[in-house]
Amino acid sequence: MSSSNIYRQYDIRGIVGQELTDEVMFNIGRAFALYARQHGYRKILLGRDNRISSPHYRDLLTEALLQSGCEVTDLGMVITPMFYYASRHLEIGAGIMITASHNPPEYNGIKFIPEYAGPALPEVTSAIEEEVNRILNGGKVYEIDLEEALPLDLLIDIELDKEYGTHLLRMINPDFIKEKPMRIVADPMYGAGIGYLDRILAELGVEVKTIN
Repeated sequence: MSSSNIYRQYDIRGIVGQELTDEVMFNIGRAFALYARQHGYRKILLGRDNRISSPHYRDLLTEALLQSGCEVTDLGMVITPMFYYASRHLEIGAGIMITASHNPPEYNGIKFIPEYAGPALPEVTSAIEEEVNRILNGGKVYEIDLEEALPLDLLIDIELDKEYGTHLLRMINPDFIKEKPMRIVADPMYGAGIGYLDRILAELGVEVKTIN
């Protein structure tokens, strides 16, 4: 069984390589694929933060989802609010965001994003935990060979930085900022938000100094 410690009320968090082993992460992908298909979703949205382990977990989850017959749309490295935006914008009702939020660097995790484009309810996480344990105990799963899945064009890479920037600008008064020249220090704290705020402010004529 996978460690029950990794399953939180709304997401999954665990220490990389200890609690979140490759086997556990792969089977989380398979379990989520089954959950999504049972609820009428074959397309899965996938995103990740900038933790060192996130690209590896992205590869594991992608393989698990493809082998489960799902179509995967990969956003690449994004911030969680952008993932929520993409879910609505692309009309994809099932998603996995690889992130451990504010946790220390030895951690990583997963946010499950249902059709309403927000954090999953506890019953979603519980259902996936039960399915993961069923798989780890030898339960049968629907599976196709990865070599068969790849030629089917089930993996799509997409970038929505421009669209998300436009979306953010609709929520503010750009003219107000342009009329009041400012110098701003932006600190994304080494997070996945690097490049978002400073780029948008620079477009509005703000002088931005980015640290960390």
